Amino acid sequence: MHDRSPRPQAPPARPPAVRRHNLGLLLGALRAAPSSRASLASATGLTRGTVAGLLDPLVAAGVLAEGEPDRSGVGRPGTPLAFAGTGPVVLAVSVEVDGVDALVTGLDGQVVHRSRRRRDHRGLDPDAVFGRAARTAANLAARTGRTVAGAGIAVPGPVRGSDHAAVLLRAPNLPRLDGCRPAEHAGALGEVPLLVGNEASLGALAHLGQADDFVYVSADVGIGGGIVVDGRVLPGARGVAGEIGHVVIERDGRRCGCGGTGCVEVYAGLPALLGDAGAADVAALRTAARAGTRPRRGRWPGPAPRSGRR
Repeated sequence: MHDRSPRPQAPPARPPAVRRHNLGLLLGALRAAPSSRASLASATGLTRGTVAGLLDPLVAAGVLAEGEPDRSGVGRPGTPLAFAGTGPVVLAVSVEVDGVDALVTGLDGQVVHRSRRRRDHRGLDPDAVFGRAARTAANLAARTGRTVAGAGIAVPGPVRGSDHAAVLLRAPNLPRLDGCRPAEHAGALGEVPLLVGNEASLGALAHLGQADDFVYVSADVGIGGGIVVDGRVLPGARGVAGEIGHVVIERDGRRCGCGGTGCVEVYAGLPALLGDAGAADVAALRTAARAGTRPRRGRWPGPAPRSGRR
């Protein structure tokens, strides 16, 4: 017999969730271009009263600013809204095996300041890694003189949780970070709302809207991935969905930093590519590839490119 009992339904959205959803729609539209309240209502299907109720407090708080009324059309001129140039900013920090990327953006997504610093993190403890990364981002934010609305930290490994209590479960290339809570070592960021996540999963999150279903691949020293299905990033049961760098492709192959052997990362990661090609760094590898020649030292992993081929 077939079970005809009603299936459990998702709980209805409560008012705070509806408010966040509607506000997200409006701010998303404003990131694309300045727009009047009336135009926003038409584009989102919300009432003008709802639009005003959600956005007017942000105007009063200095997050949004009103422009000059548009008198080019007929009827009452609309007043465009846009993100204020003096409004809050967001900090973003990506902790990598060999460096730190930090940037400050406005709520409109426009980059205000950015910094990329090379530093080998292998062998360093969480205080040294996340403390320095946080100070770098905080110094960038101080240069703006603007309020910090929140911060995000991208880490090279699976994460449990996503806020101040988030735990970096394992970082195969940075084993001294295993089990740490990044927020506990990033005090320079202050008490702002914090998002902590796997760098590839956050990369996939940043590309939502490009397609409903895709796989985002991040390749550097390590290789990771973020899986998006139906417009949502899939973390997996243990936060390791998309960790394609540790898929075994050669059972008795090279030893990997994760403790296994034959992982994708040890053949396609940056150190492997440079080593097999005999190139000192990415610049040397790129130059040799463009010229169709061998790098100065070592050899290509396969036959050298034929003369004249690019």
